Amino acid sequence: MVEIESGFAKFKSAMMKAVMPFIEAVHRDKKQREAFREILGNILFDTPGPRYLEMDIPATERALYRLFFGLGEIEECVEVLREIPFYMRRFPPKEFKVSRTRFLRYHIGNYLNEVYILRERLKAYHKIVQRVYRHHPHVLERLGPQVQKLEEIVDSFEQIVKVRGVHVHQRRHEDEEVDQLILLEILAEEESVSGVLYPIALRKARRKWIQAIEENLRAVNSVLDAYFEILYSVVFDEKGNWILPYLAT
Repeated sequence: MVEIESGFAKFKSAMMKAVMPFIEAVHRDKKQREAFREILGNILFDTPGPRYLEMDIPATERALYRLFFGLGEIEECVEVLREIPFYMRRFPPKEFKVSRTRFLRYHIGNYLNEVYILRERLKAYHKIVQRVYRHHPHVLERLGPQVQKLEEIVDSFEQIVKVRGVHVHQRRHEDEEVDQLILLEILAEEESVSGVLYPIALRKARRKWIQAIEENLRAVNSVLDAYFEILYSVVFDEKGNWILPYLAT
């Protein structure tokens, strides 16, 4: 039985197929390859020097890079969201004297932050596609009827984003269990009863949030598949080849 590739994975595979010839061309050029290594070293070790390749990039290639790097930013958000439950399951060693309640709250806030960023990047991405193909009437004809569907898909993040908006602009995100943990953690240093209750409450709150995040991740994956399934039919042809944009003359 042939496994059907999900919409997000299919789009990423097709994008890599489209961009690899350009990446390989840079790698084959000794001068550009050495320049790329220097740039990579400057970025990794924060040393003075160039941060970008100084080369004349054709307009078509530039358009492809806009799609490729925009996709990379979305993928980065998704990977961070997938890693957060891993971090939440592992508290820092006691010798580091890191508050476990603040540790848990930090990752909850980081999760809400990444969901918000992911939503904003998805909102921006189909607009990038529109700009790249603004002179290509056939692509715009296919994309036009789908824009509303794409907006509706992105809006499915709305409830989580509302929580994140409060977290950033008005006050820290509040969760009753986590708020209670703060008090229990303080009392646990002095009271024997609180000292017993605190680890129980901590485990309960952590389990609740890990479960919620992992359930939401499944929903996020469905959203991404629906979103990129639509864009795949716009940006790539039936053979999975990138449709070249028409450029202004």
